[in-house]
Amino acid sequence: MTPYRLRLTLLGPLGTGLSGDTLFGHLCWGIVYHEGRAALEDFLARMASAQPPLVIGDPVPAGFLPNPALPPPTLKEREDLEKLCLEVLQEEHSRRQESLGAGGLAGSPPGPPEVHDRLKRLAKAPWVPREVLVAHLDDLRAAVLLEALLQWERRFGPGSAEAPRLRARTVMHNTINRFTQHPSADGGLFALREYFPPTPRMDFDLYLLSSLPAGRIVELFRWGLAGGYGRDAATGRGNLAVGELDESPWPAASQPNAVLALGTFSPSSDDPAAGTWRLTVRLGKLGGAWAGDPEGPDHPFKYPLTLLCAGAVLGPPRRAYLGRIVPGVHPIRREVVTCAMAPVLSVRCPAVEAVQQEAN
Repeated sequence: MTPYRLRLTLLGPLGTGLSGDTLFGHLCWGIVYHEGRAALEDFLARMASAQPPLVIGDPVPAGFLPNPALPPPTLKEREDLEKLCLEVLQEEHSRRQESLGAGGLAGSPPGPPEVHDRLKRLAKAPWVPREVLVAHLDDLRAAVLLEALLQWERRFGPGSAEAPRLRARTVMHNTINRFTQHPSADGGLFALREYFPPTPRMDFDLYLLSSLPAGRIVELFRWGLAGGYGRDAATGRGNLAVGELDESPWPAASQPNAVLALGTFSPSSDDPAAGTWRLTVRLGKLGGAWAGDPEGPDHPFKYPLTLLCAGAVLGPPRRAYLGRIVPGVHPIRREVVTCAMAPVLSVRCPAVEAVQQEAN
């Protein structure tokens, strides 16, 4: 399979957070609408084989990659990081003071609380700058990565190591009485979370592997996203524009002993098990033509599915992707599946090596 990076541009708010498995569902409905159900069944049969034609990750802000799930720094490493962080904070404080002049006050000098907050914020960030991660694929450790992020912010300014984030807001809605076409009198008000980009246009990178021609890949995404993405697409949510498909080689460690997942996935029996990861629970719903009334109004939801998050680090490396097609995820529509697969980057992680040695 050939590695690609597809540019997606968000042009408005989202009703559903961006994820690879939801995107894959949109691609499936695009195939149904343009080529028919038989074409989708053939595509899904190939997806369940040992050589799937398309594996997509989770969209990430342009220029960033998932923050690896790594064991925390040792006590000595933590002390060194705190010293470096204090130096960076003091330099930032001095620059603020200089910009205000002799009569201005830049606030209290930074201390342990500010050091703790900065390190915690960097450690828990969902994404890290691509350049920082790529530079340390041969020695993927939490302390090394945090030091590099601090040096990045020392060079480019506070907050530069963090990706722009969608702003979550609670939006109130009314339940409409279908007989009167007016809001329900009592108990009809409800709230939904929506996600707004910080700027009118927000670019995302989607890393994917595929044996399909480049033109076919772009075609599938344009079909799938023609009607919007996620909840409330019919009312303008999820307006995603499909951009360029970049075929540049992906970075990799020179002597890898593990892989870094670029999306959420459900491990298969062929996947490595030594490593570190975070978990999430996906509560999916039917989409496309089945979103409204598949077999009755009480069955729009799929079964809950526990997945490993993007950023999982597992070894030893075996394939160019992790995960599998999960069948039987809906109580009525037995043909419904979840594509819980993710492409990977090859890395060298001492923590994985230590786990492997303990297992042996």
